[in-house]
Amino acid sequence: MKRMKQSMAQVITIFVVMMLVPMIAGSGSSSTASATTVSIGDLTCDAGGTVTAEVMLKDIRNYGTGTMSITYNPAVVHVTGVTGNTNSTVTAHNADNTAGVVSISAWNIGGVSGDIEFVSVTFEAVGTGSTPLGLDVTKLRDTSKTTPILFEVTNGSITVSGGNGGTEPQLPFVIDGCVTGSDGTPCSDPSVKITNTNTGVSWDATTTAGSDYYMLVLGMPADINSGDALQFNVTCGSDSSTTDRTIAADDIAAGGIFNFDITFAQGNPSPTLVTYTIYNSTISPNGDGVMDDTEIDVKFSESVAAAINIENATGVIKTLYTSASVKDPNPKIWDGTDDGDNTVAYGTYYVNVTMDDGVNPVVFDNTRSIIVADTSVAVISIGDGVGNVTLPIGIKNGVDVGACDITLTFDPAVVNVTGVTGGDMDITVANLEHAHEGLVRIGTYQSGNQGLSGEITFANVVLEPVNGGNCSLNLSVVTFKDATPVGNQMPYIVRNGTYTGGVSMNGDVNGNGIVDIHDAMYLAKYVLKKPGFTTIDEEAADVNGDGEIKSSDAMYLAKHVVGISGYEELK
Repeated sequence: MKRMKQSMAQVITIFVVMMLVPMIAGSGSSSTASATTVSIGDLTCDAGGTVTAEVMLKDIRNYGTGTMSITYNPAVVHVTGVTGNTNSTVTAHNADNTAGVVSISAWNIGGVSGDIEFVSVTFEAVGTGSTPLGLDVTKLRDTSKTTPILFEVTNGSITVSGGNGGTEPQLPFVIDGCVTGSDGTPCSDPSVKITNTNTGVSWDATTTAGSDYYMLVLGMPADINSGDALQFNVTCGSDSSTTDRTIAADDIAAGGIFNFDITFAQGNPSPTLVTYTIYNSTISPNGDGVMDDTEIDVKFSESVAAAINIENATGVIKTLYTSASVKDPNPKIWDGTDDGDNTVAYGTYYVNVTMDDGVNPVVFDNTRSIIVADTSVAVISIGDGVGNVTLPIGIKNGVDVGACDITLTFDPAVVNVTGVTGGDMDITVANLEHAHEGLVRIGTYQSGNQGLSGEITFANVVLEPVNGGNCSLNLSVVTFKDATPVGNQMPYIVRNGTYTGGVSMNGDVNGNGIVDIHDAMYLAKYVLKKPGFTTIDEEAADVNGDGEIKSSDAMYLAKHVVGISGYEELK
């Protein structure tokens, strides 16, 4: 009986051990799984030099896309470039060397695993001392673009030696102001070079496109000290000026010289166009009420004897406006007729604006044109978009379209283009390298098939909001030719669109700016992977707040829309 009990005990012990072995093994395998490490190193650099920092992704699995920012002290370093590599292509980057932050987005369409370089960031030492490099990862996902990748962050630093050896902390010294041209108007995009004549070191001030504002941030005491003499060499168009300024103790105490405006000496400048707008660059004067005419609005820098003429290859065909003395005339309408009130032939006509101030040679501007076309010509257009949205660029009334090259421009502070997919054309090639600057170029052509006619989808553009606000989506056609061996350029009309950005509205899964029962239907079909419902605003879709996008979210959203109690809040 005792041996039987011992045998039973041995059997039970063996059974328990057999049950525990796989449990222990399973526990060991899960404990070895580790998060991806996102890191940037500790670097050194000489004053005035450059250094490149690699942002690394260690032990990543199926890397697809990522978005992150790096913060730094702008009194020590500035970002001058961001580059990708074969494992990670940069889709957008924006460096703000005033605030000290650079934002970067990159991806790998096919996916890659292991230890890879996300991007390389080039820094220029503008001061001395040390600055931390802080990583803030806002998105890191696999190739599905929906599954997040767990990560941990290792920050870095840059130490700049030189001047005082980097041992003394640097304080920012700000110089800013505006530049006014010799004609008394703000100077757009001035060039401002500032030289410390005591040390011989020069810097180019930062300017903003379309603005008369300039700014330079230096470091104290490495770059600037009380008693230093600064020389400002400023260029604005054909004007140039040199201005001197000695730094006083009060300037050092204030941390800069602010609103140091520079105005060129007044002379007898030639008159210029300060406003010049042609509202319809293409018209079809057939009386159907659609783009039958265009409005031309000009304003001169001073009172001048002015004329606005419409011209073709033979000369002036329409004298639209003349005045012996005018500065801001009312807008003028051209309805596509000549001086004999006859409708002109289809083609391209140039607007020649002349201005005479009686002192300088007569100034003329004939750089703008108007296309007169039949309404049957192709209409190339992009629609209006809100939030995360894919917009098609369409061609209407196309005839034997064989090749088309279009540039899309937009405000990168409002919206970003994250992708372009093909439409009806055989081949589509897209360049997103300048998307962070607000420009995407797309080329399409027919290869094995004949030219397309009728309504054609040129390409599909994927848009996502950057900040609030809205902007124009402007199309510029580089090439629009038929599929013949000659490649005839075909007439067209362009219709631009608009984009409204901002933070995603919870529940607005289709991105149209409203939450209604259609969003519930769209969400349900997205979960079931129905054709045509393959994209969604993920931030707006998890309405019940459980961290997943499921059919229960669609039901929750439907009950919210119809006002059922308990479903008032979209989480």
